[in-house]
Amino acid sequence: MACEAILDVAVRQFGDRGYEGVSTRAIASAANTVMSSITYHFGSKEGLYLACADHIAAQIARRLQPAARAVGAPNALSRDEACAAILSLFRAMIDLMIGEESREWAGFLIREQQTPGPAFDRLYAGAMADVVELLVRLLVRARPDLTDSAARAMGIALFGQTLVLRSARASVLRVLDRDELAATDRTLLTDTVLSNVACILRSAPLS
Repeated sequence: MACEAILDVAVRQFGDRGYEGVSTRAIASAANTVMSSITYHFGSKEGLYLACADHIAAQIARRLQPAARAVGAPNALSRDEACAAILSLFRAMIDLMIGEESREWAGFLIREQQTPGPAFDRLYAGAMADVVELLVRLLVRARPDLTDSAARAMGIALFGQTLVLRSARASVLRVLDRDELAATDRTLLTDTVLSNVACILRSAPLS
């Protein structure tokens, strides 16, 4: 579809150069289409930018929803079941951050994290909010000692271990002395993050 091709090109260009650094004419040219196609589908440059946010959010949600749906009702889970559900959810997140699909979105997402605007609101609502709230509810089941605020703080810390695999990919590769991640590297990183999460879930509260 022409619309999908435009979005894919726009996501990359906005991510590389930012909103002000890209023209709709350049996007149309890179997508092998005409300016009127952007106007027809998205109305304006701002409309295209917001559509990029929706496009990314939909793809992230598509990747994470199967793991989220498999949880069922968090309040009905035992502590062990909640821990298992959290690990399953994080495995899906790690797969997403390590995978090549997320490479195309990284620049766009990082820019919106640094200077959030209406597009960030769409990204958060469309891809992150439901997962965050599910994780918080699971953390409270897995760690009954946590208050809601403490569970949210823990969720932030745990998310960071997965996000670094994409947002700091250059550093990850340099530390591992790699040009690209091999299958063994992906397994090692996945196992390490999940082991860290499991240890935190089992740990006693700090005195």
